[in-house]
Amino acid sequence: MEKFLLNRGNNQNNAEPQPSTSKERSESEDNQGEKEVSVNVKTSRERQTTSKTKRKRVSAVWDYFKYLAIEN
Repeated sequence: MEKFLLNRGNNQNNAEPQPSTSKERSESEDNQGEKEVSVNVKTSRERQTTSKTKRKRVSAVWDYFKYLAIEN
């Protein structure tokens, strides 16, 4: 279970970015000679938010374990 919780957020990091609109698709098709490489760069705000949600998730799991220990 511990491994599942740690690996839970990794799915979106491995996904390749897809052009979201038809305009972006047409722009990338126009540049046939050049290959566009987009890198997923997180800002410090996004990193901070990610770490906050991970902390909340971990604390929620620990709260659940404490609840189970009290009940039993």
